[in-house]
Amino acid sequence: MDPIPRFLVENWCEGSNYNSRLPALCFFADQALADFCSAAFGRKEGNPSCASIRQWRKRLGLKQARTPKVKETILIKDEILFTDGREDHRHCA
Repeated sequence: MDPIPRFLVENWCEGSNYNSRLPALCFFADQALADFCSAAFGRKEGNPSCASIRQWRKRLGLKQARTPKVKETILIKDEILFTDGREDHRHCA
């Protein structure tokens, strides 16, 4: 069974399985969350897909923030950067 749905549920409103200084998963846009999960679980880019994240979120009844704060996840070497879509505001994980 894929561990990502459980990870989503356990960390949706506040981070319990990852660095709690990061935003709760409910604040991620679907694509940013898919990219974060790919990196966090050591998978290839695109696994899981944005569509998979959206489908799990809906099936699990997880409510996304009306306006996601994390719109993009960028991988640079061993760092994960979260952005709000504006290039001047990047946060490092």
